[in-house]
Amino acid sequence: MRAPATPSPRDLRILSESAGFNLAFTQIALSCDTGASWTLPRLVGPTRAMDLLYFPRTIGSAEALDYGIATEVVADDQFEARVMELAHRLANGPTLAISSIRAAVRYAVTHDFADALAFEAERMNLTGASKDHGAAVEAFLTKQPPRFEGR
Repeated sequence: MRAPATPSPRDLRILSESAGFNLAFTQIALSCDTGASWTLPRLVGPTRAMDLLYFPRTIGSAEALDYGIATEVVADDQFEARVMELAHRLANGPTLAISSIRAAVRYAVTHDFADALAFEAERMNLTGASKDHGAAVEAFLTKQPPRFEGR
């Protein structure tokens, strides 16, 4: 089984404190576009999505975090450093495992539980046989930090 090549919300959404969102479509008598009808209900639920689309207003970063639109809010002057920190952490981590988790979550969104379990098992077999997993086990046993190669 392969994960479907469908659009999805971004994995992490880091906001600066000064960020704000406004879906002003109805203020100018338009329907929504840019994928808002697909993305927004998946982030905040259909009821809250309808409220934000019907009655536009600017929501700040704290409210975006509360709604699930953001995964983290950082001070404006710390934004770039935090994003770079996360990028480096992901890039230096077990990239095969990370991509497998991403694929499994994307697959599960559009499939039933039994199919999602089967897809997870495929990903677990792949990552369990990887050099990165072997390196992680060895590092755990020797109490050393693991070195991942993405294989």
